[in-house]
Amino acid sequence: MGSFSINQTGPKDIRPPLSFKVREYFESFIEENILTPKKIIIHDTWNICLTLTFFKQGRFGPAGVHVYSPTIVKGDKLKAYPIQIPIQEIADSNQPMVKIVELFYEGLTLFFTGNYKQVDAQFMQSLWNKIDMEYLLSLPYPAKIKEQRYLY
Repeated sequence: MGSFSINQTGPKDIRPPLSFKVREYFESFIEENILTPKKIIIHDTWNICLTLTFFKQGRFGPAGVHVYSPTIVKGDKLKAYPIQIPIQEIADSNQPMVKIVELFYEGLTLFFTGNYKQVDAQFMQSLWNKIDMEYLLSLPYPAKIKEQRYLY
């Protein structure tokens, strides 16, 4: 059985002070609304890990949110997909938590629509309305260091 997880990383000096509970929310949301009903990933032999990487725009690759080809670790049956998230869009926002949620979701949309035929842009747009923004905006921001849980 495959699994699905989300991690976050980025240089220490630019990481948004984001609670790990945002990632947990999106993992559950994706499992409930995409993986289980569409019967993808969890019925596969591969484990899928998305790594949301915060970066300074213009420093790495293309501007905006971008999903890269996976790093494959055959022995662990793991496909790790880096997703770049531009920190400047968060810094420029009057509502950084709203912008973080939007950028996370944009990354998830790009990943699923680019890798699974069963998931199209219209489906992902309709799911956006199910996001519990009230809950996500109730999470602490800025979150304390121990509640951020970045990979490195």
